[in-house]
Amino acid sequence: MYKFIFKFFFFTFVIQSQDKTPFAKYNFQNDSLYNKVLKQKIESIGNTANYKVYQEIAEHAYYYKDWKTVIEYSQKSISIFPNERGFFLLGSASGFASLMENKINSIFYLNKMKYGFKNSYNFNAENIVYLKALLLFYSKVPKILGGNMNLAFKYANELKMISEIEGFLAFAHLAEVNNNFKEAKEQYLNATNSFDIINQDCNNLSLVDINRRNLLYELSYGQIKFGFVSNNTICMLQFLESSYSLSDSFPKKWLYLRLAKAFYFLGELDNYESYINKAMLIDPEFIEVKSFLNNLGE
Repeated sequence: MYKFIFKFFFFTFVIQSQDKTPFAKYNFQNDSLYNKVLKQKIESIGNTANYKVYQEIAEHAYYYKDWKTVIEYSQKSISIFPNERGFFLLGSASGFASLMENKINSIFYLNKMKYGFKNSYNFNAENIVYLKALLLFYSKVPKILGGNMNLAFKYANELKMISEIEGFLAFAHLAEVNNNFKEAKEQYLNATNSFDIINQDCNNLSLVDINRRNLLYELSYGQIKFGFVSNNTICMLQFLESSYSLSDSFPKKWLYLRLAKAFYFLGELDNYESYINKAMLIDPEFIEVKSFLNNLGE
């Protein structure tokens, strides 16, 4: 079940203005199999419910991006037995749910998100996912709603002590938030060098932590933005393409667009056109593709 934990990270691409990628949605309402299994699980509760039963329902809903069901049953789970996974499910699902509400209603979910992430961290302060969640919350949520840049830097330092590359990416994010693009470029370059040493020729991509698949997507963003695209950039993105599933948080058309940009910067125009076509096949009105093409034509 833990392989779905990385879905939280697409909250990063919505709350940070630097990367415009939205999180992937899923029309779970029309998935008859999902709803059939969900109904069976709920009906099986009876009078013997324990926290594991509720959490199993929350996990099932999480995979299918049914955020409000996740919130409901993760809350029931932690009310019986507080546990780090339950708190994380609550925080992550609340973050996604907040993006679907107007600004007033989103405050309700932001509070739940903060509560969930902080309690997950209290259970396991060395969990990279929890640290990253808190860093992103405190760096991007307005101060009046609980944002705190000092705390964001605190969690970035803790991340760097655990993982060098995660630390570089954390400080790159904070630099961009503070409009220090020179520093952001340097940190993305540091992250790239660190990653390339470990994954020469992309031979070890299959060993990337399933909980941090989005690390590859985040890193490729910095490489494209700041102009140091390489064959490893392509390799990372094509690895994500070949192993893409419902669990992923980034829409596939956006992955294709990113691949198209990477191939364009490398001068591989046939591949560039191929991925532009793949993105447009999914969404013929894909505004970001049209904008990119228009900018190339200027």
